[in-house]
Amino acid sequence: MSKSKNTICLGVDEIIKRQTMPLYEYPEFMRNETLMEEASETLLELLKSYKKTAFDQLLGVYREPRIKHDFCYEKSHYGLAKLGQEKHLCRHIFFKNGFPLDLEKNLGRPIQYELNVTRSLNMGRSSINVDLVSYQEEKNALYLIEVKGTSGIGKEGDKDSPETLLRAILEIETYYRSLQPVYEELISDLKEDLNKEYLKVTEGREIKPLPKDCSPILKKAILVPKNCKIYDEAQENSSFPNTRKLMEYLQIEFYTFDPNIR
Repeated sequence: MSKSKNTICLGVDEIIKRQTMPLYEYPEFMRNETLMEEASETLLELLKSYKKTAFDQLLGVYREPRIKHDFCYEKSHYGLAKLGQEKHLCRHIFFKNGFPLDLEKNLGRPIQYELNVTRSLNMGRSSINVDLVSYQEEKNALYLIEVKGTSGIGKEGDKDSPETLLRAILEIETYYRSLQPVYEELISDLKEDLNKEYLKVTEGREIKPLPKDCSPILKKAILVPKNCKIYDEAQENSSFPNTRKLMEYLQIEFYTFDPNIR
């Protein structure tokens, strides 16, 4: 085993031992492209050999997800996120326009953003949230979506997010596995009509709740700007085939959008 793999395995062992930090927060997975391929290969091997509960523990799945899910319909921070940043993009999609038509065909309509997963303290954060949630009626699918934007420099100085494709994969997989045990409660909450609150901030765009009689399947997706670093890492001809294999094995869908959204 190479030195980098040893480093990764030691890091995973430490996380499992401490159980205070999910795997996606481990620095080697957040920003280090050099180790990303070997990390993905190691994780794929472990995923195929571990039982589900053991891999959940390795990921750092949240053991006490929220039973009553808090929904975010406040616009107070909308103007604070810089152009192109993750939060700006999510709120723009949710409050203003929904998805562009090409994305709407695949992901449906956004019905929530910053869906609360847990209030457990994590590295100084008071809550953990799924960036966007959408419902695709034809597929009867509820999508949990991890969005990555730019670093928020703004205008012509926009820079890619420093995070890696592997970080995005581990994030959305952790949220997905955390919410599975409370699926019924989540679906029930998403059927509530919250338009009284939403219409104050959505500039007239109606947010339809889930249909009362639906029991959608949970799906996972990553959404990034076209031609960003993560986009390049996800391409078939990239230098990261193991990371692509990991994403495909976990059945995480990958989509892109116009980075000039404002």
